[in-house]
Amino acid sequence: MYEVEIPRDSHTARERRTATVEVRFGQVHILRPQNLRSLDSLSVSLAVTVISAREINAPEGVEAVNWQLITNLAVEDFETARRYITWYSRRWLIEMFHYTLKSGCAVEKLQSDTTERLRKLIEIYSIIALRIMIITYLVRTQPDISCETFLSTTEWKVLYCSVKHSKSPPSKPPTAYEACIMIARLGGFAGFKSSGFPGVKVIWWGLAKLTTILHSLPFIQNFVG
Repeated sequence: MYEVEIPRDSHTARERRTATVEVRFGQVHILRPQNLRSLDSLSVSLAVTVISAREINAPEGVEAVNWQLITNLAVEDFETARRYITWYSRRWLIEMFHYTLKSGCAVEKLQSDTTERLRKLIEIYSIIALRIMIITYLVRTQPDISCETFLSTTEWKVLYCSVKHSKSPPSKPPTAYEACIMIARLGGFAGFKSSGFPGVKVIWWGLAKLTTILHSLPFIQNFVG
């Protein structure tokens, strides 16, 4: 048995918690389907490992964790099985990364004349998606920390003045939550009580607009003297 972190899921209203799971594993052989018997290139059977992670003593009113994992990786001891369960427990972060990359950054709409240039574009957008994920994760888990955790001093000051239409920023940096809302507002977020928490799209648009403003500052300063 060991403890595994269950992440928060806003879609199912599941709160983040730690679950104690009982771990079992063993190897099984999956036979080749009958309708593919004529394909000699396929093995008669495929050896895989089944890992079971079943929660014990789940909190009252909470659905117990019951993961049944199938892998072609070798599992010879408990530590290896635990490592693979830990990998699986982080699949939400991987799914969120792909969602942010596709939905927030619209990476699927990227076009280029060569594969190499497209690969570099995806790498750049992956960095952007990761930054968006870091912001949203910190805001949801530690909303009251300083926004300087993910914004530089110049960035949050320009962000504040742009959103608040102010000529001078405050001496103290906003909280992570306050900065996230301001970024979203730059991206078109209305900010009504019924609006809920801003999504990755408006945060992406807000960061893009903030970057444009930051890049424009030297020109504006020279232009106005």
